[in-house]
Amino acid sequence: MKTQAGLLYFEKQWQKKTDDMVQAMADSARERGNTVVVFNGYTLQETDRFIVFDYIVIFIADKPFFTAQPDPAIFRILKNYDICTRKKCAVFTPRSGLFSAKFIRNAMNAMEENGAVIDYFNTLTSISDAEYAGTYIG
Repeated sequence: MKTQAGLLYFEKQWQKKTDDMVQAMADSARERGNTVVVFNGYTLQETDRFIVFDYIVIFIADKPFFTAQPDPAIFRILKNYDICTRKKCAVFTPRSGLFSAKFIRNAMNAMEENGAVIDYFNTLTSISDAEYAGTYIG
């Protein structure tokens, strides 16, 4: 079954590696016949609507080296836009620094508190990891 997916990435300062990972993930999902629309989560507009998406992918690129807590602003944005409520979701973050596994677990817990149904999650180390993760979208 083909899926309409919204891919939101959260990154305050543009980095080529993040952009490449997001594009690789989206392209891999598109190759499977899914429709993927990419958004920068920090620059959403009032007109952005997520009700049309069957599947939501959250890529949290801003992972501080020494912390296991994602930016709380991310979850306020998800809640204010009602992005993940009662939707299948996937969540990813690049593997960097300490506590990457705990970071992704904390992100999943916060998303589930907002009503998300977590379908898939992973920490990514390379573009090929992002391509592989894209095959699970939908």
